[in-house]
Amino acid sequence: MNAKLPASMDTEENSENNSGTDASIGSLLRASRNRRNEELSEVSSSLRIRQVYLEAIENNQFEELPGAIYAIGFIRTYA
Repeated sequence: MNAKLPASMDTEENSENNSGTDASIGSLLRASRNRRNEELSEVSSSLRIRQVYLEAIENNQFEELPGAIYAIGFIRTYA
């Protein structure tokens, strides 16, 4: 289940283009969720995305997602 993301979503390449910030998409999404004081299980339930997939996104482990199309959709929905 290796999800190959488009270059525009490759966190290593984009981390260099983010004005020197070290924030990855996963860490940004986690920080946003934490600011809202939401548990991952609550987000999973409301978005209808498995918690393990949200954990993979927050940990930048995109290879754990079922495929590139799903990865893109999950990230867009989560964002």
